Amino acid sequence: MDIDSNAASPAGSAPAGSPFASAHGSVPSHGSSRDAPSDDLHNLATQRNLALACYALHILGGPFTVGAASLAGLIINHLQRDHARGTVYYTHHRWMIGTCWLGAGLALLAGLVCLAFPSLTLLLFPLIGIYLMLRMVTGAINAIHGEPIKD
Repeated sequence: MDIDSNAASPAGSAPAGSPFASAHGSVPSHGSSRDAPSDDLHNLATQRNLALACYALHILGGPFTVGAASLAGLIINHLQRDHARGTVYYTHHRWMIGTCWLGAGLALLAGLVCLAFPSLTLLLFPLIGIYLMLRMVTGAINAIHGEPIKD
């Protein structure tokens, strides 16, 4: 290989033998995520993993940790929602946040009803739990497939 063969390459591309050469002959960019599609894919994979971890916390948090794990998932959802803006996982964080607050409201309402009618306790709380689990499992399935939540 002579020196002149490298001079003919377009600006921003690496010589064919260079370790920086890609299939298209260009040098990888170290700029913003818009310059490097692999950064976008890494961010998307990270958002997917975070959403799935939050779903796991919410699903396991209800029956096994009396809501403590779900509370941790809710905090992560609130912290990560803005980072996921522009991806399909933004809708998942919004869905989980809404589901948690809906569950808290329903539990509060059921608690008030059960003060007046204690016999309804064994009916209302399991129904609320099943409804919330169905919402979380549905969301997790959509997240696994990379699909947004349709409100």
